Amino acid sequence: MAAQSEAACQTDVPTMMQQEAQVPTPSAATESPQRTGAIGNMGTVSGRNNPTIVGSNVVNFYSSASDGAGVNPQSQKPDQVSRVGDLNQEVGNKTRDILRTCYKTTGSYVQLNPGAPDDQRPIVGIYTKLSVRTKKGTVEEEYSDETVYSTEYEKILKDWPETEFNRAILFGIGGVGKSTIFDKIAYDWADEACEILKRFKLVFLLKMYALFQESDLVDSIFDQLLGVKSGVAKVELDKFIQDNSNKVLILLDGFDEMRTKTLDAASFGSTLKALSRTEYRDCFIIVSTRPSHLETLMSKSLVQNPCTHVEVLGFTKEDVNEYILKFYCEDPDSGSALIQNIEKSNTLLDFYTNPMLLLLMCLLWREKKTTPRNNFTPIH
Repeated sequence: MAAQSEAACQTDVPTMMQQEAQVPTPSAATESPQRTGAIGNMGTVSGRNNPTIVGSNVVNFYSSASDGAGVNPQSQKPDQVSRVGDLNQEVGNKTRDILRTCYKTTGSYVQLNPGAPDDQRPIVGIYTKLSVRTKKGTVEEEYSDETVYSTEYEKILKDWPETEFNRAILFGIGGVGKSTIFDKIAYDWADEACEILKRFKLVFLLKMYALFQESDLVDSIFDQLLGVKSGVAKVELDKFIQDNSNKVLILLDGFDEMRTKTLDAASFGSTLKALSRTEYRDCFIIVSTRPSHLETLMSKSLVQNPCTHVEVLGFTKEDVNEYILKFYCEDPDSGSALIQNIEKSNTLLDFYTNPMLLLLMCLLWREKKTTPRNNFTPIH
């Protein structure tokens, strides 16, 4: 055939082999192969299962499933499946490393004075456990009397993954420490400091003040955590989350602060759909809110049972003292003096079980060595 082709190219008299090469047009019965190209000039086309074709006119050529394109995943060879699985895990590992770095660096500091950006402390040095109470079911049911601390994750997550309680609402008045609890969970996961948190391959902490009701979960993860130069593709991360849902923890901080104030379920993006389990059904999701938005959050279109409710109560008396001593770790005498000042008044002690108010008190004492005595206004 090669000799014939060479001879045909050298003669000036048209031969039958120089006439238009005919390639049968595929029929629907051949699994609808797709035309993949054409050759308009004289040349040679070779390849697997292809004849050698010589001619000066257009030659169409087609590919079919047997050539490898569009292979049914079920017919893939074990080594192909293995490569897909390896890529999936690579995406998970890369994302995990980025998140751990984030939570252990910029995400590991607590802002003390809002007016002074540099007035920060590492969360491990200032965080003090908070009292919370947990229950299953509806809000109207009576709470148990068991005291659980915010760092006792095994008690908050004790029924997971054995049961379907993979949605939780963390609620409490303003300043009681909901956001700091989430920051501590993310830090402890990144630091591998808690055994139960090691169950999660990925932990995503998202601030809802930046979200609209239409917000997409994966888009929000890139906007707030991963950035555009992460080296991870959105579609790949979404596939990893879908394939490993029971190893993914999502923390949605501040439902009451979301930018959309009037909700319409028809406009929900995947973030809010995840709360109702219409998307990311098997992920573990905890969402925080103030009591003022609890009823909205418990509506039919959002969080429904089975669900765990976690009410943040604040500091006990012992916790107040512990927090003050941590705040004044470099000036323990000032810390002790503040504790004595607070203990003189039961009103002050009750008031400062709220972490935000206690922080403001510590800042005031640091600057002026005084405490407010009047005009207390509760935070809701």
